[in-house]
Amino acid sequence: MLAERLALEEYRFDAQFASPLKRASEVAEIIAGKLGVEVILDPRLRELHTGKVAGLTPVEAARVQPEPPGGYRTYEPIPEGESTIDHYARSLSSYCELLDKHLADSVCVVAHGGTLGHLLRIIYGNPVNSPIVGRGYLCFMNGDTAR
Repeated sequence: MLAERLALEEYRFDAQFASPLKRASEVAEIIAGKLGVEVILDPRLRELHTGKVAGLTPVEAARVQPEPPGGYRTYEPIPEGESTIDHYARSLSSYCELLDKHLADSVCVVAHGGTLGHLLRIIYGNPVNSPIVGRGYLCFMNGDTAR
């Protein structure tokens, strides 16, 4: 539906970047098929690496690896995964390259909620640990396509 809407509304992109993870890359390929723009896979656009709880539901993850009281600190890696600050740094690196190489271009980025949240924080100059949705600085509708 998204690709059809983009085509109907005559969106045109000079470049399209996507996470190589399955859901994002598949969406990017569908958009590419409708709009005729090549997909460039960028591993820096992957979602936060959640270690041994990757792919689990929140209930399953809580059983396998309970969060510490108060949750993980921005600088603390999830066991066998990465920290929020590492994820943010990857997102920032990708964004800086996009600015450097595509400043005057119309660019489509297909990624994941956490990565897109970091990109929005970077664009709007908000701190790395600021909330984006709900009670935060910016309010965007989002959803998880896995549920």
